[in-house]
Amino acid sequence: MAASPIILITAGTFTAAPPYHHEPEWNVHCPLAYVRAVEAVGGIPLVVPPLLETTTLETLVGIGQGLLLSGGGDIASLAYGEEPHPQLSCVDPGRDACELALVQAALQHGMPILGICRGIQLLNVARGGTLVQDIPSQVSGAIQHQGATPGPAVTHTISVAAGTVLSSITGTDTLAVNSAHHQALGRLGTGLHVTAQAADGVIEGIEGADGYPILGVQFHPEESLGVHPAFSRIFSWLLEAATVHKP
Repeated sequence: MAASPIILITAGTFTAAPPYHHEPEWNVHCPLAYVRAVEAVGGIPLVVPPLLETTTLETLVGIGQGLLLSGGGDIASLAYGEEPHPQLSCVDPGRDACELALVQAALQHGMPILGICRGIQLLNVARGGTLVQDIPSQVSGAIQHQGATPGPAVTHTISVAAGTVLSSITGTDTLAVNSAHHQALGRLGTGLHVTAQAADGVIEGIEGADGYPILGVQFHPEESLGVHPAFSRIFSWLLEAATVHKP
């Protein structure tokens, strides 16, 4: 029996002061929903903290078969050549640098990539694209994209382009999604193709324009696996692509 694919899952950091410490300490943070989503479709989840050594990232890419870029805080605007908007918050330049390097290494190895929320934005920046730093103040006629926290409840609909990977996965041209973001994709990066948009024009899905196995969604399928079957198939897509990939 072939071994299950190892899926690398990116993580952020947070500070906490547990009872047995007098001072706050930094901790690795990866919502368990991503781990469970990969496990549910038969993958082996491997959480990757924000690392500093490029050689370590190369080693991880060498043993993994797929990459899942998880959600999190805003991406520092200097990563795509812009000054920060007043609403820019929760930036972690160290995480940005690690994940940008991880994406480049994954691309060089032909590794399939799934980006979720912050992850789709990171993918776009890694490919030379930009971001809308704050939807409410920068998108005319914007709908509500920023819920209190990610969860299973759907909040708005998106239009899915026919003939795309997302269309084949979901089997529909209109999909209700759960949403929790105030940033979005701006200028599209090289080698990427828009697959879904909200009613206000905000990009909600991308894929590799040249057939490379890249899929990005601006919503949170990991939070709704038991509620919306189409969301589970997004992770099945990653596992199937990872099964084909040989490190």
